[in-house]
Amino acid sequence: MGPALGQIMELMGPPLTVGAASPWDDAVAEVGFGFPADYRDFVDVYGAGAVNDELFIAAPTLRPNGFGFRTGFGGFVDQTTLGLGRGIAEMRENAVALEDEETYPFPILPEPGGLLIWGNTANGDVCFWDTHDAEPDRWPVVVLLLSSRRWDRFDGGMLQPGGTEFDALFGSAGNAVWPVGQGAYLIDVLRRDGAKLALIGGDLSLRSVSDVTNPGHIWGAGYAYKVVVDEMVDLTNRVRNKESPVEVVWLVHFPPRFPHASALLPLLDEDVLVSAAHGSKINYLLAGHTHEEDMYTVLDSYHSIYGGSSFEVLCGGTATEHRLPHSADPRTAHLLEFDVQPGGGCAVSKRTLSWSDPDDYWL
Repeated sequence: MGPALGQIMELMGPPLTVGAASPWDDAVAEVGFGFPADYRDFVDVYGAGAVNDELFIAAPTLRPNGFGFRTGFGGFVDQTTLGLGRGIAEMRENAVALEDEETYPFPILPEPGGLLIWGNTANGDVCFWDTHDAEPDRWPVVVLLLSSRRWDRFDGGMLQPGGTEFDALFGSAGNAVWPVGQGAYLIDVLRRDGAKLALIGGDLSLRSVSDVTNPGHIWGAGYAYKVVVDEMVDLTNRVRNKESPVEVVWLVHFPPRFPHASALLPLLDEDVLVSAAHGSKINYLLAGHTHEEDMYTVLDSYHSIYGGSSFEVLCGGTATEHRLPHSADPRTAHLLEFDVQPGGGCAVSKRTLSWSDPDDYWL
């Protein structure tokens, strides 16, 4: 068992049942290739199934299915070549015919080196391996965000998609996350030369399909649950009482009042978060979700008349979204520097790094 699986087992606990190990040595003879070691380890322990009802992992099985797929390793491949993967391959064929290859940049099996499905998410995203390398342990993970037709590519494998390079770059900061369903969480209080910066996160993930009226929203919307936002406010007050003066920054996945938000990917009831941020005198809110870098100002409803409060929302975009070599759309990462004054006050500056194909490095 590899170290990545050991970390996963600490989070997930032991399996509810223990099944027979798959005959992995038969895979090459049956389908022409083997499977990555971390995936084999995971399936031998947990088998196929759902993780937190969010991530659904497929596995070879001898059980018949209702889709006409083969059993065993052949059936595992059939879900790509005959099932969902076939539909994505057809969309790729149409995109290529329209000279829009960037929308579907990866070939799908049975094309040589094509993508192979190993899982999907409750949001409708599809998880693949990029099988272009002859060694399965070097297969990158590719994720298709189906609702927005965006692609993310990760080196490092199924259980450690960021790979060891992520830890080398970001160190312990990569562990500064809060579990799904946690609500609000004090991530850290950073201290330097008398200045203090507190990071408070909130999980605004959609918790129930009954919380939406538009069925399309269940695939990618967030919800500004008042109970979570109230926890963020309470944490902010407690941190300020203990650490004052301190700059408090809020972190959420779904940005409020994003100017280019998709109708199917909104933050529902966003005014609950906006009102709380104004009331708590938050100056900066960091967000993701959009796959589009942006920085914009959110005013309160009285600002234009009475000069009320405002805060900045900073959306990080994505550095992992796939771009074809020499694509006109750059792949960028954004470094934020918070200049916090010991007596209070904060300014943020941004530095953008662009990926260089010739140099194979960020510039």
